[in-house]
Amino acid sequence: MCKSQKQEMADVYENGALTECYFKNASLLQAYEKYRSLLGQDDQSFLSSKLVLNKNLETKCSNDNCISVNYNWDGIEKLNIEQVFAGGETHLEFNQDKKGTRLEIRYFPD
Repeated sequence: MCKSQKQEMADVYENGALTECYFKNASLLQAYEKYRSLLGQDDQSFLSSKLVLNKNLETKCSNDNCISVNYNWDGIEKLNIEQVFAGGETHLEFNQDKKGTRLEIRYFPD
């Protein structure tokens, strides 16, 4: 379902460490819920338990490690989530097509 790409450290610092996931026959909202369920409880707490389709959302975290999480929709089939942490950022990009939803996760170390 998810696999990390082999990358050189210079590429990781410039473009982020890349992990790709594919959720076959899943809508974007279904893929988001499945991805969130794969996370540990701490990581789950950084992502909203419910999303509203095509509604942007900005949240501030109550956890010391997490600063903010921003949800930006580009139509109903594309969602970008930017998580800002004390030690770097994580970018999630969900793209839905006719066969399912692809997720690209990029981890940017500080």
